Amino acid sequence: MMQPADMQSLPEELVEMIAHRLSVRDLTRCCTVSRSWREIFGQDRLWQPHCEVDLANYLAGCKSRVKPRFVSPETNESTLSEIGTWRLCYMRQTHLRNNWNKGNYQECRGFYNDSDLDYVFRRIFYKKNYILEFKEEKIVVWDVRRIPVVYGDIPYQLSANPEIGVFEVIGSNKIVVLQDTLVVVYSLNLKRKSLRVVHMFLFQTSEKLTGTDEELYDLIVEERKYVRVECTVVRNILVGIVKEENPLRVHIWNVETGEKLKELSFPCSDNSLTISSFSQNNKTLNILFDLEEKIDEQTIVHHYVYNLTMLAFYPFHIKHQIRDVYRTYLSQEFYSILCDNFVAVWVNNTLYVYNLLSELIYTHDYPCEASLYRSLWCSQDNIIVKMDSVISVVNPHSKSVEAQFCLRKYNQPLTNVINGRAIAVYKINKTKVHIGLEQEGGDKDKGCVSIPLYYFTTANLLLVNNYGTKVMLKEDRNMVVVNFW
Repeated sequence: MMQPADMQSLPEELVEMIAHRLSVRDLTRCCTVSRSWREIFGQDRLWQPHCEVDLANYLAGCKSRVKPRFVSPETNESTLSEIGTWRLCYMRQTHLRNNWNKGNYQECRGFYNDSDLDYVFRRIFYKKNYILEFKEEKIVVWDVRRIPVVYGDIPYQLSANPEIGVFEVIGSNKIVVLQDTLVVVYSLNLKRKSLRVVHMFLFQTSEKLTGTDEELYDLIVEERKYVRVECTVVRNILVGIVKEENPLRVHIWNVETGEKLKELSFPCSDNSLTISSFSQNNKTLNILFDLEEKIDEQTIVHHYVYNLTMLAFYPFHIKHQIRDVYRTYLSQEFYSILCDNFVAVWVNNTLYVYNLLSELIYTHDYPCEASLYRSLWCSQDNIIVKMDSVISVVNPHSKSVEAQFCLRKYNQPLTNVINGRAIAVYKINKTKVHIGLEQEGGDKDKGCVSIPLYYFTTANLLLVNNYGTKVMLKEDRNMVVVNFW
């Protein structure tokens, strides 16, 4: 049997191959075997794949305030080698996740004045610690680092049709405002409380619009015809589709430079396909497109995956026919998500998991009874399947069910908010609701892992920031920010 000291003689490439097959728990155990094993299995390159880079950078520069606070296990008196940067990052992520799982949080309340109660078209988190509320003629900026307070108002204009989409460009001071196919990229200066138009374009055209500030302003506020679009921003890349365009085309822009990167059709040549939905994975920069085809009143769903780094489709194409027995007007007919480099599709009460070569690597049939409370999402590179109150955690790498458990036996959730994490809103009685966490983990023998986070009356759950450190709720005249870090 190999002795601990023998590990030092192995080539680094072989150590990486071994570590790649180990779970985080196994890596941690290896670090406790001896000093030499601690140095070998604590290396940054072995721990970085287990970390969310953006989250790691944020937590490293943000002081932990929720008790119990995160404290580095390193001490000045320790004779052991320093803990690697990425292993320490993983410890912070674990601490944040434990705060969610154990219901450790800090609640801060701000107050809405009468002038702040105007209708809000959109809300987004900005720069981690600010919330932007988009109204018809101004943006209200809330500072939510501690007690939520109004930081200031920033004037701006919407067109006569105020249906908008708003995206933050991560790592930049820019925000993207979408109205139909008109895209306006603003530079936001919080210190000066000002907005400046940087780029403007119709995303189905080939070049951005140019002109004087007055001409661009007139274009923003003019009456626009409603056009159905699907659009998202991944880092600094905008991906848009006009639903009525025939054949369907994908329009891709760099919102930092205002340059159109690509315009392309789908690999299939059928012009009868319509876009159903698409989703993204910010880690892999992949986009999953779901297209529907109608043949003799039958629905066939086609799935394609596009990579924003290569600016090309993967050789991935899967299609499923929705059987009549599973078609209903009361619930969604299929769900699909990206999870790491895998695609999961729930259709006809069956879960299918594919790799990006279109190979089926896992499948499981679920009970046939109809359920209005089913969902599918990805968390920590696991595929989470929810049917009624039962959650199954599927690991696409091991091709197995890691855990299965039940939520608390409250009434079924009314709302799911998914931002890499999932939150359920449960009805308790006529005046109260219960915010609980739906997350993989916990003791599968004991079942319940939904933690009561917050009780309140007549409230709405609105936002979760990109890092899962803050949840924003609105309760009557209060803005409530629940902090988990």
